[in-house]
Amino acid sequence: MPDIVPGAGGPASSRIHGMRKPHYLAKMLEMAGPVLRTEGEVMKWARRENAYLGGRPLSN
Repeated sequence: MPDIVPGAGGPASSRIHGMRKPHYLAKMLEMAGPVLRTEGEVMKWARRENAYLGGRPLSN
């Protein structure tokens, strides 16, 4: 599920508890939050290719 979903009044953020594994996402946001500052920056970072995962993004 994407973190931004289209809505009648414009795009809206989806809630963390609606994700498949919200406890992993919450832990990632908690750990990366102080470095990347916003939830959007953390999610953007998670979607980038990661050399430690064989080029896959964290969000897959």
